[in-house]
Amino acid sequence: TKGYFTSIALTHTVSSGGKIYATGEENALYILNGETLNFENRIYLPFVPTGLEKAGNKIYAFSENIKTLAVYRTDIKEIAFYTAPDKITDMAVSEKHISLVCRGDLYVYDMSGNKLLEKTHEDYLSVTFSEDGKNLYTVLYKSFYTILASFSIPLCEKEYERILDYEIKNIFCDDTYLYINTASYFAQNGGIAASCSGKIYGRFSNVFITENGAFTSGKYISSMNASGEAFIGGENELF
Repeated sequence: TKGYFTSIALTHTVSSGGKIYATGEENALYILNGETLNFENRIYLPFVPTGLEKAGNKIYAFSENIKTLAVYRTDIKEIAFYTAPDKITDMAVSEKHISLVCRGDLYVYDMSGNKLLEKTHEDYLSVTFSEDGKNLYTVLYKSFYTILASFSIPLCEKEYERILDYEIKNIFCDDTYLYINTASYFAQNGGIAASCSGKIYGRFSNVFITENGAFTSGKYISSMNASGEAFIGGENELF
């Protein structure tokens, strides 16, 4: 069984409770021992996942361009499936809320299934929650511009917008910064924190780790080639 698993190329991983949950190029969620990395189980899904998130004792898997969201409960080892308003292109979860991007429309729910925000007929691209779950950061395309926007949670009031200088694929954050391609922004106000020549994967203290090396105080201090998977740890209840 272990040999079978090692032949699979993994695409996404999150860790929880001493286990590693992973997806690959098959319609399955894989479970590995977090210490030995031995393959333990495979949960079959009705789709090949293109995204994986976690919050509390729940693992969320989705596939772009279908409406189904899979939620695996790690405490009772059961999986459930939910239908989104439209085909899912991105999602983010926190301890108390979930946000979906469905064909450009933005939705925010609490864990009881109450809809807190619905913004339709727009072109949202990516979403992420702050580490404390009190803010939702989004990127959308509007009037020929790519816009970074912050919403307070749970009121879903818009706090700021900022025009970005380039197109983006996704957004993620830590307790201080937002990361979008080659730039880092202050999460509190959207101000620019760093602009690098290579994609930013995260940071150690005040040093940003990019695909071209380590960057701090406006300059590179190392020209090493960095792999994003080496620096990005585990990512972030459903109705």
